[in-house]
Amino acid sequence: MSKGQTPPEGRKSGPKKRNKLIHDLMVEVLSSDFLDEWRTSGEIASKVNNKMSKHWSPVTTNVISGRMRGDKYIDLCNLYARQISSGQPGNRYLVWVWRKRL
Repeated sequence: MSKGQTPPEGRKSGPKKRNKLIHDLMVEVLSSDFLDEWRTSGEIASKVNNKMSKHWSPVTTNVISGRMRGDKYIDLCNLYARQISSGQPGNRYLVWVWRKRL
């Protein structure tokens, strides 16, 4: 395409923007059978990273958990969310887990 020309309507040249790609991959993973069991953000991040292009840096668990805490994905993919306590007594921390609604 030479200078001044625009791509045909509905098509964009080049890779998707990173945020749009992460959103699309998260919806794909969250809508699959992968969430038939309770899953942590680390497990979801590794599944998203398997499908992400090497062009982009890997998605961290912080990115996934930050996006999942909003109601957007919970409503969009029909999920349950809960916090579980993990670790030894006196050294506990909370972990978010998600699962499909049955």
